[in-house]
Amino acid sequence: MIKFNVKRKEECFNKTIRLPESVINKLENISAKNNVSFNKIVLDMINFALDNMGE
Repeated sequence: MIKFNVKRKEECFNKTIRLPESVINKLENISAKNNVSFNKIVLDMINFALDNMGE
C-alpha cells in the first residue's frame, strides 16, 4: 500500500466544492489527528490521487 504524506504550502486560489457530510467528518478527523488544516488535507489528498492515477 502507498503511504500518504502530508506536504507543505504553495500558492493557492479559491474554488468551492460540495462534499457529503460523512466525507467532511472523516477529513476533519484526519486534520485534527495530523494537526494541519482541513484545506491542507484536502489539497494533499487531491494531489496524491492525481499523482497516482496511472494515466
